[in-house]
Amino acid sequence: MRSSPLLLLASLPFLFASEVKVLTTKNFDETIKDNQNVLVEFYAPWCGHCKRLAPEYDAASLKLKDEDVVLGKVDATEEAELAQKYEVRGYPTLIWFKGGKSKEYDGGRTSDTIVSWVMKKIGPVLTEVNSVEEIEEFKKKSDAVVVAYVTGDDVAVLKEAAEDLDNPVAIITKEADAKEAGVEGIVVFKTFDEGKVAYSGDMKAADITKFVNGESIPLVMTWKDNQEMMGKIEAPLFFSGHDGSDVEKLHESIKEAAKPYKGEFLFYSVDTKAEANSRLLEFFGLETGKTVIFSQSDRKKYFHDDVSTLSTFLKGFKDGTLTPTYKSEEIPEDNTAPVTILVGKNFDAIVKDSKKDVLVEFYAPWCGHCKKLAPTYDKLGAHYKDDANIVIAKMDSTANEVAEPEVRGFPTLYFFPADNKAGVKYEQGRELEDFISYIDENRKSSKAEVAEGHDEL
Repeated sequence: MRSSPLLLLASLPFLFASEVKVLTTKNFDETIKDNQNVLVEFYAPWCGHCKRLAPEYDAASLKLKDEDVVLGKVDATEEAELAQKYEVRGYPTLIWFKGGKSKEYDGGRTSDTIVSWVMKKIGPVLTEVNSVEEIEEFKKKSDAVVVAYVTGDDVAVLKEAAEDLDNPVAIITKEADAKEAGVEGIVVFKTFDEGKVAYSGDMKAADITKFVNGESIPLVMTWKDNQEMMGKIEAPLFFSGHDGSDVEKLHESIKEAAKPYKGEFLFYSVDTKAEANSRLLEFFGLETGKTVIFSQSDRKKYFHDDVSTLSTFLKGFKDGTLTPTYKSEEIPEDNTAPVTILVGKNFDAIVKDSKKDVLVEFYAPWCGHCKKLAPTYDKLGAHYKDDANIVIAKMDSTANEVAEPEVRGFPTLYFFPADNKAGVKYEQGRELEDFISYIDENRKSSKAEVAEGHDEL
């Protein structure tokens, strides 16, 4: 059946409608202050993931327009000050503000999952259950729910903890119902692993929140379906690669080794044949049959290739006896261009040369900001090509790694003067004149020594 042109025209406004508020440094603080609940997306116009999220985010804003919540967005390429303040290191980054307090959004990326996540945050913090039947029905609300029977001052503590949890939290009103349901104190009911775990710690909101977050995560997960779990706890990431065969056997091997370290790692299996996992595989250098632990605190990677000895591998990580691995491309055969190519294998030899001042751009081939900087950086290399003691260099940080400095976003630039090989992060302008002025003012090597056969300008 063909649609009427009039109906199509009538629907067009809804296709482009949005209740998302554009936020800048001028109205950001005021918006957070004046609204109890605000969800903010930090995005970059060139970011593919942001473009895919945009219609879902717009649709969610329409579904939530009558609720006590504001959905906003910040162009992080224009509002760098805001992005830096909230430590935005990738796009899109979504941050939830409740009563002015911020936490990173860890829900899904479709309009329905965004709405569901938000409604949990703005709905009643505690749900009263008044019968065993209501308790059983409440347990169906999520894969991991909290059911508690507490009284007196402990109710306020439970409520404070619930405000920081994504899980549904219920409080039983009758002691008899609690006994019949097998609930004493605070209990997490879940559809995975052991099914039920009771809290045995002190009645402190932070401790309860940490416990529930840890128990809300399956011991071993598939990366495809559980990426949002990374926001639950801050822990090292464990990835084991497979090609789709014997996945159950792999999970059993991981579970056996992981049991003593529950809540201390996030354990994932990753399908190395899935295109959707390509960025993760590239970043970690993960292959079928290999396992990597990624320490989020210092961003170091530790590799292992024997599933049968995972217990030894995990223990070595906890004991601090493992050696991190840094990936590297091969050293270029011809490295005479004005911009020197760095790889992991030649980084120290070039950058740590105490006779030279070195500027390094750490970049990613897919990064829009890096592509924009490239012509200027090439001109900078040409400007100093006859100066024997100034090196303008760049390193593809998706294919190469070094122990220091830590690189969290692209492009990241560091200046390594001759007398300070720890390096100084370059945070000045990115026009050609800005770079030249900075290098000339901060160089420690002699300006007199230039390449043989050339006169200094």
